[in-house]
Amino acid sequence: MFVVIFGRPGCPYCVRAKNLAEKLKGEVADFDYRYVDIIFGTHNIFKFAELIVTRFESQRMVIDIWKDTDKIVENLPNDRKFSFKSGVNIMFGCNNFCSYCIVPYVRGRERSRDPEAIISEIRQLVADGVVEVMLLGQNVNSYGKNLEHPITFAQLLERIEQIEGLERIRFMTSHPKDLSDELIEVMGKSKKICKHLHLPVQSGSSKILKKMNRHYTKEQYLELVEKIRRSVPDISLTTDIIVGFPGETEEDFEETMDIVRKVGAKIE
Repeated sequence: MFVVIFGRPGCPYCVRAKNLAEKLKGEVADFDYRYVDIIFGTHNIFKFAELIVTRFESQRMVIDIWKDTDKIVENLPNDRKFSFKSGVNIMFGCNNFCSYCIVPYVRGRERSRDPEAIISEIRQLVADGVVEVMLLGQNVNSYGKNLEHPITFAQLLERIEQIEGLERIRFMTSHPKDLSDELIEVMGKSKKICKHLHLPVQSGSSKILKKMNRHYTKEQYLELVEKIRRSVPDISLTTDIIVGFPGETEEDFEETMDIVRKVGAKIE
């Protein structure tokens, strides 16, 4: 049996797993880490194949954990499922620390790819027959803030739109608190950005949103939706909703149902 522990220092779930392992080590006579072959984290997942080779060649446990990193590894192999479309990562990590989410702990803080690397990758994809790209990030609206030469997500979209042969641009996910007027304007005038926006609301209750650490209210979300629809009248909106969040009351749930109705969803 080949056993790998995959985790990151500071992740509460990883800490809990380590504590459990230590507890079992003290209680079970033959329990030991000798059953584990590789221990590594999320920042160096690209090294997995290398770590496996090292394990077999050394016949010893391999431990390679990076606490933090500002590195982004480029030109990794990409096995596409579809010939005509592809996902393209533009950033990694998250700085928001929503109270229900583990991403900042396991993926680290926000790191944006260089725009030239993104443009180059998309051009290569287009040359290989791709006509649609999905730009990916935990919060794409924060793209570019930590670059040596900052660039906004809206500016990146304008550059991507100029790529010949590319027909459709999608992106996700957008955090409501960071969706700028500049981005809305670019979406409104674009000929390639699909008229769809995934805008997670999570709850319609401002009280619950505060507990979730989302940094916007129900009213602010509704105002944002109206602003988007003025610029892109026929846009399709999708969202994420958490029901049963700790402390949520029936009244809070009804607030969520109210925001769903006001945004225009059909409820049967």
